Amino acid sequence: MPKISDSRIIRMPRKELYKVLMAMEEYPNFIPFIRAARILEKNGPETLAEISVGLGNIGFVYKCRVTETPFDEINIVDVAGPFRFLKARLTFEDAGAGRTKVGYDFESKFKSRTMNAIADPIFNIKLKSTLANVERFILRRRK
Repeated sequence: MPKISDSRIIRMPRKELYKVLMAMEEYPNFIPFIRAARILEKNGPETLAEISVGLGNIGFVYKCRVTETPFDEINIVDVAGPFRFLKARLTFEDAGAGRTKVGYDFESKFKSRTMNAIADPIFNIKLKSTLANVERFILRRRK
């Protein structure tokens, strides 16, 4: 069961970084293991999304509910798919000089023991690089 916590200071104002991370349909552009992401429904601070994930021969699709507190926090929980549970939380704090400290907490467990045995070690490694991938994406956009 991957359980990841990370934080990073990124050279981007908090509101702008928050908007980048709420643009879920763009995730395949900067999170390598996300093949596709689409918004199914938006209702106030809650969004229902479908995420297609894959690494090599391992792939699956899940639906998640994203609850936002604009410019402060994003919470993600699974609502359908291969997980027994999936929880992710992103937090945003001003770090001065147009920078933002973003925190990232992620925890999940598959329903299948086989998926836990096969996918967990791979995703554990890939999830640790999520914020680094976000930062690289932002730097590429600025060029």
